[in-house]
Amino acid sequence: MINTLRFKALAFVLIAMSVIACQKDANVAGSNSGEEMLCTIEVLAPELNITRLDGDTQSGKNSAYGAIDYADDKFWAENDVRYTFEVYDASESYSNAKLVKARMVNILPEYASTRFELRLIPDRKYLFVVFADFVKEGSSANDDQATIGKHHTLGETLADIRVKEDGINDESCDAYFLAKEYVVGPNFLQKMTLTRPYAKLRLIASDLTEMNSNRHPKAIRVTYEKATPKSFSALNGKIAAYGTENESFVSQFVDNIKDNVDKHYYNEGYDALTENGKHTHLTLFTDYILAISEEQTPIHFKVDIYEDEAMTQLIKTTEFDTEIPIQRNHLTTVIGNVHTTGSDIVIDINDNFENPEYVVSMWDGISVEEPEIDAEGNLSISNGEQLAWFANDVNSGTDYRHKSVTLTKDINLGGAMWTPIGEGSKFAFDGDFDGAGHTISNFAVSTESGAGLFGFVGFGSIKNVTVKGATIETHHYGGALAGYVQNPGTSNSAERITEISNCHAKSIVVTVTPDANLDNGDKAGGLIGYTVRANVSGCRVSNAKITAYRDCGGLIGHANSDTTVSNCSVSNSDVVADQSVEYCEAGKEANADAIVGRKHSNLDLSTSAATGVNVTVIPAE
Repeated sequence: MINTLRFKALAFVLIAMSVIACQKDANVAGSNSGEEMLCTIEVLAPELNITRLDGDTQSGKNSAYGAIDYADDKFWAENDVRYTFEVYDASESYSNAKLVKARMVNILPEYASTRFELRLIPDRKYLFVVFADFVKEGSSANDDQATIGKHHTLGETLADIRVKEDGINDESCDAYFLAKEYVVGPNFLQKMTLTRPYAKLRLIASDLTEMNSNRHPKAIRVTYEKATPKSFSALNGKIAAYGTENESFVSQFVDNIKDNVDKHYYNEGYDALTENGKHTHLTLFTDYILAISEEQTPIHFKVDIYEDEAMTQLIKTTEFDTEIPIQRNHLTTVIGNVHTTGSDIVIDINDNFENPEYVVSMWDGISVEEPEIDAEGNLSISNGEQLAWFANDVNSGTDYRHKSVTLTKDINLGGAMWTPIGEGSKFAFDGDFDGAGHTISNFAVSTESGAGLFGFVGFGSIKNVTVKGATIETHHYGGALAGYVQNPGTSNSAERITEISNCHAKSIVVTVTPDANLDNGDKAGGLIGYTVRANVSGCRVSNAKITAYRDCGGLIGHANSDTTVSNCSVSNSDVVADQSVEYCEAGKEANADAIVGRKHSNLDLSTSAATGVNVTVIPAE
């Protein structure tokens, strides 16, 4: 068995000569006669030496991993890998394809390479199909495990693969496939990388420490509103059949899970997060769902959490009736306060699975790295370390006036505390920031004033960027994108308007609370807290919660003089003006609204819209 797995997903390689070698059989005529030649196909599982942020190789038990990364000694004591290999004539229609050769099945007790040998006619095009999944430990290709695995039943061909048993928190549900055409001949060399037919979904509770000390989650029930796919073809990846609606799955935990997370199915990654020595996060479930296509599709589900294994004492029911996206070969993570009330849910979909040889790294909250800088002083930023370097540079006095800063990749800040770009009006950002359609996700900001990805913005522009999964806390000027945007130009200035365009905020929480010593607790927006001389266009906010004492809006908290807003939207969000809290100057107007809280007199919102936005004013006690 394998003591320490260092592999990332299942990467399979077909190589000729030494790996795929077609050799003429001694008793067979030459290739021009159309006679078959002996071919040896070796399926390799190379060690990829994937490392983590702490420098150690992966140790398993992380709910973000697939089966191979997750696997440990206990996993391999219960599971073997089944490789199923089929060959088809590529000239046929694969909808009714017939095997050129009999199906070949190899079952291995651990993750390793395997070899298939068969005879094929050279210089012809064939379709090679590989499907890999898991069977019970000790299974043999000579018994019914050739067709019946732990979770899949194979039909007469790999065009008919059926899910016979679903289960949550079971990594052996994972599977991999590939179908690719080849012309077999001498000196053939080709790499094959398998992909999953599945999307992986996981739900992580972030409020474990907030639960009553006498109530522990011991069992959950997951119910899907719509029928999920139950069979597919490995020849073309298409879904063939569905299950039933309102299908539910049950999983039990260990006793006292709150105090014994290390005994849980998953105790690495999010499950290892602690605060003051106590676990804060818990992966409630993971599930592998056959995905309809390589495009995102929505699902709805409900989770019932119980404090007893008999499931009679309900802690809480959470219905995820917004569209949760899943995607083939992608991991969708849903994080939020699932056990307790006030569920602030963050949904993150990423492609950790898309390229099995690539691990998306998250910023560690400390490291900095100088980005690429061209001769004119323009920046190209590709990771969290470079974004942090840029923030430090602005906050040290570089304003980037007439310089551009461009994102080249999505950036996951790993839930770390973030110092806003432009800490004060003295060190505002004055350049042009282009997100190029990328997303900056998962960070928290806590400042006295000017909180957001950007704190204070002056001249220039911000465009084409999405901020997702951010938690913003301050006493004055707070927004997911920027706390304070004010162009310092005058009416005679050539550059007197700052442009904010095509920027989005998703699954964010903005909270601006009063400080008893200051006249504040105001200017909270889903996107921007405060604007003066700014054009805000084509921007969107969704799944947000914005709370302040006053001047709070779904898009902008306070749009002051010479601010324009056009073609913007706010959806599925809550705007709360909480005036019940202690405050030094009572009687201030709430100024809470779905799009802009406090508006200057000429602001036109006719081209912008709000849907599903709840605006609440809690009066002073």
